[in-house]
Amino acid sequence: MFSIRYTIGILISLAFLIALISQIHIEEMITSFKNANYAYLIPGIIIYFVSLYFRSIRWKYLLAPFEQIKTKRLYPVLLVGYLANNVLPLRAGELIRSYYLAKRENISTATGLATILVERVFDGITLITFILFGGFFLPIFPLFSDFSTTLNLPNNSLLYLVIGAFLLVLVLIVLVGIIPNLFIQGTVNLIKILPKKLRLTAIPLIERFYSGFIGMNKPSRLFNVFFLSLPVWIAEACMYFIIGYGFGIDSFFSSLWEYCLVILVVVSASNLATAIPSSQGSVGPFEVFATMALIYLGVSNGIASAYVIILHLSLLFPVIIVGIGYMFYASLSLKQLTGEASE
Repeated sequence: MFSIRYTIGILISLAFLIALISQIHIEEMITSFKNANYAYLIPGIIIYFVSLYFRSIRWKYLLAPFEQIKTKRLYPVLLVGYLANNVLPLRAGELIRSYYLAKRENISTATGLATILVERVFDGITLITFILFGGFFLPIFPLFSDFSTTLNLPNNSLLYLVIGAFLLVLVLIVLVGIIPNLFIQGTVNLIKILPKKLRLTAIPLIERFYSGFIGMNKPSRLFNVFFLSLPVWIAEACMYFIIGYGFGIDSFFSSLWEYCLVILVVVSASNLATAIPSSQGSVGPFEVFATMALIYLGVSNGIASAYVIILHLSLLFPVIIVGIGYMFYASLSLKQLTGEASE
């Protein structure tokens, strides 16, 4: 199964990387690499680990109806999941994170996976909010027309598809919170074609999965999850902001306010792009969308591409290193977790 995942993911990433390489100015990019101030990476990476801590706080809130778990216990679970996402294709780390959670706590893998889905939906909604906010001050909406053209989609359709997809999933999550039994029964009816033994095994998993959306029909809970998502993405935006100084990205804009707005747009474009299935760490879609956003908003081609490459490496490798260190300390094997989670 994972060999198929690798093949599909790598092919998608290669398509994006070829599109990127055909458009960047190599000589200017190399010069930018040479002139960059890499000291800014240190505080940037530290702040990224703070954003992961904020993710743990949000996850604790989502898991609270099922089990009261301390944030410090969730943080390493989240690290293992992000490590797996960075080294395995098609976001396989989400399954591994939910499985590792089940090994450590009294929460089923299916329920944990449901809470991770809620996380992802609110990540998308928060990033879309950043884009809409930036759109009040920056002429960014033609940028999404360019994104649509790059993917051979009709004009501006990409933005509508992204917003529509996240809102649709949010509506479904709310409906599951209102009428869980209807969704459970509907899913059970769909799997009637399966052999009886497999069907009997699947039904408890389905029930546990849908239980992960308990309370998501309450406006107060929806608001709280959104509110807890803001520090996650503001902290990550601070990482983009700080590393940008190392490449002189700020010098392309007339004010600090404009630079901040541009960073919010780049954070949103690059991370919404990671929803596209691809290889390890979403290599390819991340680079293409972040670079296109920066170039469109006024940053020179070579500097934008150099910044995005170093930025993405800073997002990937520190988590891989720390995650491997933790797994060694905890006597864990990613290969073992991958195999068990796939069973």
